[in-house]
Amino acid sequence: MNFPNAYEMVYWGDELRETIGLTATALGAYIRIRIAYWDKMQRNISFKDDEGEIQRITGLMGANFIRVRKELAQFFLFSDGLVINQCWEDKFIDATQKYERRKAAGILSHQKRGNMNLS
Repeated sequence: MNFPNAYEMVYWGDELRETIGLTATALGAYIRIRIAYWDKMQRNISFKDDEGEIQRITGLMGANFIRVRKELAQFFLFSDGLVINQCWEDKFIDATQKYERRKAAGILSHQKRGNMNLS
């Protein structure tokens, strides 16, 4: 399923509290990974544990990448070649469910008003 209109609510106070111990470089990488992760979830694509792709996403290479990857490992589960952040997965499910409820309510509202031409 594709939910292009399911957007993520980010509570920056919570994010900063959870990531306060990261270096500025690691925080930037974390945010870039989070954006890419959400995009992949919307397109129903798994986030693979592919070093080259993660380097491209973070913009880091070599020793910087290795150091930051170690720093960020606490936020992810690495399983069967995938990178998983269960919190982000749960937020995505919640956002898609809210999107579907709003969409259904809009359709129902149009139907009640007699506007049946919904494309």
